[in-house]
Amino acid sequence: MSDRAQPSTPPPQRQDGSRSRWTHPLTLAIIPAVASVIVGIFAIFPRPDPAPPDESSSAAATHEDGISFRLEPDLEEYSGGWQVVFDGPLPSTDDYPPGKPRYADVYSWAKTRGAIDVDESHLRLLLQNDGAERVTIRSINAVVTSRKAPLLTTYVMSPGAGTNEIVALGFNLDDGDLVSAQPDVEPKSAEAEADLPFFSTKNITLDPGESTDVKITTRTTECLCLYKFEIEVVKPDSTATLEIGDESGGPLAISAHVPRYANRYENGMLACGEYGLFYVEATSSGRMADCSRPA
Repeated sequence: MSDRAQPSTPPPQRQDGSRSRWTHPLTLAIIPAVASVIVGIFAIFPRPDPAPPDESSSAAATHEDGISFRLEPDLEEYSGGWQVVFDGPLPSTDDYPPGKPRYADVYSWAKTRGAIDVDESHLRLLLQNDGAERVTIRSINAVVTSRKAPLLTTYVMSPGAGTNEIVALGFNLDDGDLVSAQPDVEPKSAEAEADLPFFSTKNITLDPGESTDVKITTRTTECLCLYKFEIEVVKPDSTATLEIGDESGGPLAISAHVPRYANRYENGMLACGEYGLFYVEATSSGRMADCSRPA
């Protein structure tokens, strides 16, 4: 048998002399027209935009050195009232929570639009040991990375309406650029009365798979403070320092209250019976929300 390649057999020719339906002149003329119509339909009815992300969902946990951690607003602490400031005009209220939203819902609306806490920030820090050995949290410090004059543009407030234990820590950022955690409980313990740092008398230990919830309150009466947290984690054979900021890895922010703001707004039920976000104006008897001037 010869090793030469055999010539391929040509396809059989149509015997009736007719053309294929895909190469017929009429078909070739119709296909571009149909394609143009389809393109036109897609132009008239564009695909819908993707749904916006759920702003109420918790931030994803970060994993580092065998520890999972997540830092997020402690919304329970804002359910009784809060105050924030914008470094600019009030954002559009077209998507302001409808009806009579909870204080925490309006707070979340403001925070996702760039609001910064005034005087106090309430945070919740979740720590979990993902490793195979016990670890000890030996210190948690707030590190101030920047101090500026407090913001004074647009102020919004909602007046207050009246077994691993949760660890409650407080950080007064006016004490310096490296601030140790203080017990933040009422009534104050003997250690708190003595003004001792929390970790001078206690540690937090986590067995494998164990987690703990830490309530954090940061405070300032002096500045716009940008800051992060540093957590010292001690393992049997090593020590690591975790740096925790906001969801993007940048610094957190808090601003001191100032006597005068360019714009003031109040959220909640007003004396006139209206509910919502209203402009606050100065009167001879003080500042009052104006029911005739909704945001």
